Amino acid sequence: MSNFAQYYVTFLGDLWNNIVEWFQNHIAIIVEVFYGDWAGAGGYFQKLGASIGSWNALDYIAFILVLIIDLAFMFLLIVLLVQLVRRYIKFNKREIDKDSLIEDKPKGCWVNWWKE
Repeated sequence: MSNFAQYYVTFLGDLWNNIVEWFQNHIAIIVEVFYGDWAGAGGYFQKLGASIGSWNALDYIAFILVLIIDLAFMFLLIVLLVQLVRRYIKFNKREIDKDSLIEDKPKGCWVNWWKE
């Protein structure tokens, strides 16, 4: 019994350490993308600045078009997510209202006499 207990305590410790490490890695990736590359201008903007000097007029036009399309896509994606969240909240509120109406049904109601 004590061997199993030692194994199980070790297993739980390893599992907890792996879960904590997973969250730490994902948070570090998110921080690196938003802080290191965008706010610190160490990645995306630096590469853009280095390559923009060799562009001609057609490259600038293509850059502006692609930038507009990308920004529109991100904007529409955010709008879609907001609409889906609002729809879910509205649906969930209706379901809660339905549940509260079911709970408020008086006992001995003649409509559901066969279920009692």
